[in-house]
Amino acid sequence: MGLYNVSDPIRCKIFPTTLKESAQKWYESLLDGSIYDFAMLTELFKAQFITSIPPKKRLSDLKKCIQRPDESLKDFVERFNRKAVQVEKLNQDTTIDVMIDNTCMNKFKDLLTIDLTESYAKLMDRAYNFIKMDEDYRLGRRTDYDNRSRGKSDQPKQGPGMTKERVTQGATVRKTLFI
Repeated sequence: MGLYNVSDPIRCKIFPTTLKESAQKWYESLLDGSIYDFAMLTELFKAQFITSIPPKKRLSDLKKCIQRPDESLKDFVERFNRKAVQVEKLNQDTTIDVMIDNTCMNKFKDLLTIDLTESYAKLMDRAYNFIKMDEDYRLGRRTDYDNRSRGKSDQPKQGPGMTKERVTQGATVRKTLFI
């Protein structure tokens, strides 16, 4: 209910009808005649209940949401989504980048890096496909899946500035990796 063009006395009369439990008890404890206008009531209320107001979530809070090595992709995506919806004015591209950076499922990360998605909804579609694969692996139904929690991979580890060679259509391609 918006009360934009309403006088202070009416706002002060309506305000207590919006309160519950401890806030209602606090309001009832105010002395008669101690409130001069709605601005004063607002300030007193904020001062009393400031610690009850949850802090606004920021992008930096979402960046701290990192998949744990023993955490399933399903649990990570659910936890990530719970945090993402709490961040105000979150850009889809930024959310996608944070998801890519914070997952430790290498095949999922590689797919998202190589074939970028244009929307968060498409990212979630891909995630749910990988969630099924992750659950199959965890239940022992897959053996060709990379084991991220133990750090095993079919690819040799590359350090900073090391070169990696591959043969492409008869020509050797040399690439320097800076990781």
